[in-house]
Amino acid sequence: MTSIRFFRMRANTMLSKALALLAASLAATSSTVVARPQNTLHQRYPADPAASVLVPFVNGSSAHLNFTNDPSIRYNFSWEGGQSAVRTVFVDTGSVGAVIGAYYFPGWTKYHSQIVRNTPGHILYTSSGNLLTGRFVDVDFEFNDATLPLKAHGPILVVDRTVVCKNYTVLIDGHYCPEQYIDGPDVCNGTTCKNSYFGIGWARGTNPASNNPLLNVVSVDNTPVSADYTFGYTLTYEGLHVGLTEQTTAGFTKVQLERNSDAKFDWAQVQGCLEFDSTTTSQATPGACVSGKFLLDTGIDQGYATVTADNGLTGWRYYTDSNGVRQAHSQNLTEGYTVTSKFGSSTNPDQYEFAFTLGQSPLSPPWLLTSLNATTPTSLNTGRHFFRINDMMYDATNGVWGARLRYGTQVPASIPTSASNTTLPSSVGAAPGSPSSQALTMTNSRGNTGSTAVVSSAVLAIAATRSSGISPIGTGLVVPTITAGGSGAVAGGSVGINQGGAGQAIGNSQNIGVGPGLTGAAATGAGNTESAGSQSGSGNQSGTSGQDGAANGASDGAQVHNC
Repeated sequence: MTSIRFFRMRANTMLSKALALLAASLAATSSTVVARPQNTLHQRYPADPAASVLVPFVNGSSAHLNFTNDPSIRYNFSWEGGQSAVRTVFVDTGSVGAVIGAYYFPGWTKYHSQIVRNTPGHILYTSSGNLLTGRFVDVDFEFNDATLPLKAHGPILVVDRTVVCKNYTVLIDGHYCPEQYIDGPDVCNGTTCKNSYFGIGWARGTNPASNNPLLNVVSVDNTPVSADYTFGYTLTYEGLHVGLTEQTTAGFTKVQLERNSDAKFDWAQVQGCLEFDSTTTSQATPGACVSGKFLLDTGIDQGYATVTADNGLTGWRYYTDSNGVRQAHSQNLTEGYTVTSKFGSSTNPDQYEFAFTLGQSPLSPPWLLTSLNATTPTSLNTGRHFFRINDMMYDATNGVWGARLRYGTQVPASIPTSASNTTLPSSVGAAPGSPSSQALTMTNSRGNTGSTAVVSSAVLAIAATRSSGISPIGTGLVVPTITAGGSGAVAGGSVGINQGGAGQAIGNSQNIGVGPGLTGAAATGAGNTESAGSQSGSGNQSGTSGQDGAANGASDGAQVHNC
């Protein structure tokens, strides 16, 4: 487990350290989060705090506070067979619907003949190629650890077979993998199936929104939900705040989602644009910020991207497929690539910005498998490390997505790794009137010792007046006059004071970060082990990164999970 240290300094302390170290070489190893609330959507929510209930993550089940592993919750479910069970399950924003293996379903053996007559269903986890099939059973959900009694009623997929399906196409194959496409022996069959997932995503292929248990809430505090109850949730370090209120949505940059269909709660993925830049490869200039869609996925730690030539990536190797068509191999991007996601809508495309440098940031996935596809829209599955510093909201009633820098105006002393050592504030929203840009500078996600992670918030902005005409510090060490509280402030870019390399402007953040080796504090950990295989959204398995195939973990029709 990686331990990542943060440092909070007064503005004048940061300035003195920065000015004393300007002779050092500069490295563009930062990650940023930038919010632009002046463009945010204004949506009213119920004022009654009881309209939202916290379902906390299970302490100790995973490193949920820094999202190293899948976060988990606990619930009890019962069905008309008179059977009930308590389960601890992984929370997955990359799929839709509750899933449980036959092994854990009470009454599976006794009522098997009845269950198999129920509606068939499936879920495909494209990161592994696992196709789970089974039958839907309507159950009552009760969330054991919730701050108030919370009940929902809806379907759960009882899985009685899992296979690796090489070329699965739902519109052709239905719920089951054709035998000729099954790769190897069954992963599980019957009561050997022990899957337990809690899918709360949206726009995940053919699985309808009505399968999401959190959109099937029927009562809060033993009272039926009111007409103004807003279905949805916020996901924070604490857990899931189910039901949206003015309090739980405060501080979020909100984006209007587009309709996926006329069905209830059926919204499209969040949109925006995706940009790649590298100073360590032959890519001389950044590629364009290409319009695309995004998946913020708690179910995996790795990332997946589908790009077009406009993204400017190089280094592709090609092969000719069975139809004689020249295709590009997928490639794992190397360390040094900076990946910038700008979230928004068609009318406001750049409202919240999230960037990381591969291999040099705790916000970076351990690897990013990237595919070149001229006909598929650009897309990115960030993996779960996005949630290390960002909260997310999903308003299914009104079709609103939102993101919020978790620590608001208070930068914590460290990213906590357990509930016992956290001193996080009880209110995690940004303070009213706080600056519109907040930046994070961090380094090293691979557990290498001797590296540091430094946080600077725009709350610590060194200037009272923002100037747009001053360039950030770069390779030429052009140093602007920096006066605390004055008008000669660095703005319009990020000042990185890090060892080795060149400084780089990122977004519109104001940031002075002291980089690796300069503070003397180390980030330690065991590092990340890269997975050997991946699965494309179209069902074409890539295997190791050099094999044929294209990965598209964020594509339509893909249920993405590290299963």
